[in-house]
Amino acid sequence: MTSGAVEEGTGPTWQPTPPPPPLTEAETKAARTRLAIIWGVAFGFLLLAFAAIVITLNSTVFSASGFVSAYLQSLSRHDIASALAMPGVTTDADASDSLLRRDALGRLSRIELVDDEDRGGGEHHVTYSYLVDGTPGRTTFVVQHTGPRLGVFSGWAFVESPLTTLEVVPRNTVEFEVNGVPVVAAAGAGQVSAFQVLVPGAYTFTHESLYLEAEATTLPVTSTSALEPFVLTASASRAFVDAVEVELAAYLDRCAEEQVLQPTGCPFGKQIANRIVGAPQWAISDYPRVEILPGEQIGTWVVPPAHGAANLTVDVMSLFDGSVSSISEDVPFTVSYIITFTADGGITLTPR
Repeated sequence: MTSGAVEEGTGPTWQPTPPPPPLTEAETKAARTRLAIIWGVAFGFLLLAFAAIVITLNSTVFSASGFVSAYLQSLSRHDIASALAMPGVTTDADASDSLLRRDALGRLSRIELVDDEDRGGGEHHVTYSYLVDGTPGRTTFVVQHTGPRLGVFSGWAFVESPLTTLEVVPRNTVEFEVNGVPVVAAAGAGQVSAFQVLVPGAYTFTHESLYLEAEATTLPVTSTSALEPFVLTASASRAFVDAVEVELAAYLDRCAEEQVLQPTGCPFGKQIANRIVGAPQWAISDYPRVEILPGEQIGTWVVPPAHGAANLTVDVMSLFDGSVSSISEDVPFTVSYIITFTADGGITLTPR
């Protein structure tokens, strides 16, 4: 026999593991009971966790204060669409929506809950404080519970829509800016035009154009209550005054070029009893200082009486003895005009 050979019939053999004996009916029932208990406990924990989440959300996000907070957060993000989409937010079809845009909103920050008063019947009065454009403010919102959402979460709606109407009376212009947004008064200059705005907010009214300007005035809006009409008065700008002064000076200079004692259509002149010798010479020695005020008719402006002087130099011959003498004197005069604008943006002066 060769070395290392295994003798037939003497090596290890594999024996299959016998199957476990089948469970008895009692053991099967006990296993099923244990499994049911495990799943029941797990499901109970899930129900408790879900209930805790629902309770927490209903006391925070889905509470009356959480509902109002969501609205205010929309304003702070300048998310007009989300704010307008909230239940109970309604708009006024009779007022302009020109200011219901993100660019017209002020900066809302430091939003803090002050009070959430349960008035019964599902009605809550929720008060928040905040800063709007750096100015402290406080607003109370009235909201109503509207029932469950998705079967478990609380639903709310505004009882009073958080919008109000600003009535604006623009004087001497129909165009102005609110928080930098250009708007047009549909009712015209001197008439009340209504604009819808979201509450809370701060709205700065101003106007600046080539010839007109209005001092910036900020109107805080912290309540939906009606406000007194806001009057925005536009006045003549320095550029307007300069343009009129240039136009008036050019007109007076043309008058001074006429070598007669009574320049035609001009505000100055001189009557002399003696005979003049040579051509009279005029020169404006004191140009009128212009002031511009609104006219009685919308779109017109007035230069109230302004005083100036024109120097007259002329030689005269005495009718008594024939002697010749020179006269040089300042002749005072007064001007007053109505100003209108031309279609191309120019100005026209009409004597009053």
